[in-house]
Amino acid sequence: MQIVVLVNPAASPERADIYRQLCEFNHPELEIIVPQGSDYLQQATQMLRAGADALLVIGGDGTINDATQLLAGSDTKLLVVPAGTGNDFAKGMRIHHRTTAAQLMQGFKALAAGDYQVQPLTALRLTARTSSGKLVRRGWAVNSVNIGFDAQVNRRANSLQRLRGPLRYLAALLLEIPGFKAQRFNLSVAASGALGEPASVGFGWYQATLICLQNGPFIGGGIPLAPQAAATAATMWVSLVGKLPRLALLALFPLLYLRGHRLIRPLEQWHGTAARVSVPPGVSIYVDGDAWLEDPPQQLELEVTAVPEALQLVRFS
Repeated sequence: MQIVVLVNPAASPERADIYRQLCEFNHPELEIIVPQGSDYLQQATQMLRAGADALLVIGGDGTINDATQLLAGSDTKLLVVPAGTGNDFAKGMRIHHRTTAAQLMQGFKALAAGDYQVQPLTALRLTARTSSGKLVRRGWAVNSVNIGFDAQVNRRANSLQRLRGPLRYLAALLLEIPGFKAQRFNLSVAASGALGEPASVGFGWYQATLICLQNGPFIGGGIPLAPQAAATAATMWVSLVGKLPRLALLALFPLLYLRGHRLIRPLEQWHGTAARVSVPPGVSIYVDGDAWLEDPPQQLELEVTAVPEALQLVRFS
């Protein structure tokens, strides 16, 4: 079995021991390949196309998203060792973020012995077009698509490298509140089937602070915006927070973190198989914590579809 390792170059320093042991690991039935250099993603892509059996990710949500672009829709197995700042995907999947090098080596031996399970996961397929229908970008999300205030907080949080977890996002929230203005979005959610069918819910124009589409419960380093969301389900959750005064904006993420959803009156949530969002010019779209389309100059039509069994996650006994 051939395993390609995708390591985030900015992964936390405590993962150095794992990286070292990966390079030294030797097993008659396993071949571990660790692409290095600035083109490590391109190297990994070529190895997977050549028939590698599994991809091990050592990193956070952004690196897992990179892996999702490579693996979605294939039978190649995905293994995850959390090593990011937020680790929202890992939290939602209950993957322990303190995985040691010894535990990983033991996992490899279990993999070689066939002592593991494969858990199919849903991923979100994204398509962005202009109002005239011109394709702008396609891609995948493994945990969340963030639009509006949440995306702005994400951008600010990414610049606050010294802070970690929820504290990083709370600090970013404080810095973003003074200049933020709610925007007008058009949203439709298909409860089942395809967009435009009679089962559509939550459709219309909204003056919104943020829109978030999730197949995992957490955003922002552990904030449970959609506690019911799960990558093992065939649907996603769509959250919309209406216009809020600045004082309420200040309390938004702390209330969500404390699961005070009922106290947030303009919060509406739906779950479904697909959604379409008309995104105004200048409003950024973030995916799994990283910029996907930043400050677009024109209105975009974003379609998001939940695709069951898009990923094959390895679980050890």
